[in-house]
Amino acid sequence: MTPVEIAAKAAEWLLPFLKKNKLIEEIAGDFKEAAQTELRLLWQKVKPIFIEDFNDGEGRLDEAAESQPAVKKVLEKTVKNDETLGNALSELLATLDEKAARGEISISGSTNVVVGVQNINVGGDFIVGGTKNGS
Repeated sequence: MTPVEIAAKAAEWLLPFLKKNKLIEEIAGDFKEAAQTELRLLWQKVKPIFIEDFNDGEGRLDEAAESQPAVKKVLEKTVKNDETLGNALSELLATLDEKAARGEISISGSTNVVVGVQNINVGGDFIVGGTKNGS
């Protein structure tokens, strides 16, 4: 995978969790189900990047961490400069994609958190493009 592809795929997997939980130290606790191990490993690899580039100074992610273009840009720059990290992320992302393709990753209790998954098992409300009242 190229640095651009790695950054895009990593951002795709991580952004729903970054938006859900703003505390840098607690984000890994949001990773559940079949992908738990790989998502935790992915987070551990990129966590130093988020601490450096997206920390608001109080241990919380700043608003830029919710911007897919901003996250992709920072990850791409880092991966270009660190081939070892790029290779490790590429392997983790390939495993996540394989699990998603086999339907081994499900999302439960979702409030519109969808991450490249072909089969979605949702517990709770799942509304695409709006809220319960349709807005």
